[in-house]
Amino acid sequence: MILFRRKRVVVDCFINLPPVYELFKIDYAHRFVPQAWKSMPVANEMKPNTNPASKITIPVSTIKRCVGLTNLFTTGFVLPSWTDVNIEMMADGRFNIYDPMNVQKADPHPDWMWWGDLYKGYNHLKLYSPWLIKEKSGINFSWQQCDWHNTDRLANFHVLSGVIDYKAQHNTHVNVFMKKNSSVKIQAGDPLAHIIPLTDNDVELRSHLVDDTEYNKIANSFTSKFMWFGQHRALLNAKKEPKCPFSFKK
Repeated sequence: MILFRRKRVVVDCFINLPPVYELFKIDYAHRFVPQAWKSMPVANEMKPNTNPASKITIPVSTIKRCVGLTNLFTTGFVLPSWTDVNIEMMADGRFNIYDPMNVQKADPHPDWMWWGDLYKGYNHLKLYSPWLIKEKSGINFSWQQCDWHNTDRLANFHVLSGVIDYKAQHNTHVNVFMKKNSSVKIQAGDPLAHIIPLTDNDVELRSHLVDDTEYNKIANSFTSKFMWFGQHRALLNAKKEPKCPFSFKK
């Protein structure tokens, strides 16, 4: 019998900010399981409805036994907030943003970029993340909102879903639609986005603290635009030149 070992996908995360590296890493999803869910019993003893006078009880499953949630909380990894931040969104799209260091960058996309009835009553905002990700094979990753975390702000603050690779680009900016005339408070370490590798292979997550030179080298790898459209696809599909076994070093 021939056994084939599954390939290992390595996901490298880079940052040049020591406090964020030490405290608020991108990490495996199981390390961000909501505490309330962890504390729940797997079942509660309930009286059957068939005979209210009966003293018999039976175990009834709670959400703790939900296969969908168990799989969700143990698949992929989570991008947490890298800072405390307060955001206020005005009706006209203007916004105020405050963080302890006064350095958090954000900007909106104008409404002509999307169809008119998309998220009525909301305005777009992109939060610039300091994390960069690299992955060599070009597999796709699903981005989605952490629906089961910090549910008090989800009515006003919606993280957008998408599918992206980290071979032809490395940014991890968080796109959101935020309700007009609303405000949210996000604490450093709060889960912002759930990133799920779309592969059957084993995935290894690695974090790296790098200096500004190395960081800027990665950040600027694919920011120069040479085409109006299609540059991402060209970069993703680019093939490396094969190495000739008979080549000689100069």
